[in-house]
Amino acid sequence: MEYIPEPPTFDDGIDETFASPSMDSFGPGVTESAPFAHSSETSSSRGSKRKTPMVDIMDTQFSSLTTKLDDISHALRQGNDNIDRLSFIAVEHNAIFRKHVQNWQCDKAMTI
Repeated sequence: MEYIPEPPTFDDGIDETFASPSMDSFGPGVTESAPFAHSSETSSSRGSKRKTPMVDIMDTQFSSLTTKLDDISHALRQGNDNIDRLSFIAVEHNAIFRKHVQNWQCDKAMTI
């Protein structure tokens, strides 16, 4: 006679054979997901835990990316404004320096 194992019982409410992938697995590192368990946070009549749709995750990441790009463009604009100011100052200082050199040459020529 062959040995026939008994079928598993699911009386405790947790099915450890099922593990859903976590949303972190779509990020830079892959994490091991926990066994499926029911939660008190429910969104449907079946009592299952609400899973975040991929669209919501992508919208959040896109919003974050847009914010970061706005910050970068703002910093670049400030840098360009600073370069414009520094260029103006350099041109003005150059004009003042030339004027002083011309005055010095004129004074020197008059004393000779």
